[in-house]
Amino acid sequence: MLTRTAGAAALAATSTNWIFAFDDAGNIIKAATKNGEWSPDFLSKKEVEQVALLCDTLIPKTDTAGAMDARVHEYIDLIYSIAPESNQDRFKDGLKWMDKHCKKTQKTSIVKAEPEELIALLETVSDAHESHDEKLNAGVVFFRDLKNRTITGYYTSKEGRVQELGLPEHTMMTTFEGCPHGDDEH
Repeated sequence: MLTRTAGAAALAATSTNWIFAFDDAGNIIKAATKNGEWSPDFLSKKEVEQVALLCDTLIPKTDTAGAMDARVHEYIDLIYSIAPESNQDRFKDGLKWMDKHCKKTQKTSIVKAEPEELIALLETVSDAHESHDEKLNAGVVFFRDLKNRTITGYYTSKEGRVQELGLPEHTMMTTFEGCPHGDDEH
């Protein structure tokens, strides 16, 4: 069974679901949409399609929007377009590994796979297993990263934050006073 975990990123989504990146000083350094049109800065068109399908497998459309509706693939492209080169290489290598693994185990590529084939693909490298064969390590690392980024991208989008969770559209935490319980409670 695939499970969800929370991740963190220095990104914010606006009410239009357009995603912006911020530097350490809080200045906007990049917008994922330009002139109302989105185009990838890091991923190729094929990789965007692969990432979109994998993300949508993790958070599919039901009575609420799915990851593709929330444009999580755009979020992931943005994250990696400003990431260190070593992180970029690891992500692209992991995506290539997943496509090869899909061809080996499902007899099709990620972009041609049926939803149930993508679920089976991701389950082989998911955290539902206590341990994995060493040959799956690249896929396990990629899956954990993709899952965390999918969850973060989705729940910082208008679809995830406002429509699914029912949280206010425009909320910003300016300070954090700490946990409400004492040091001895956890």
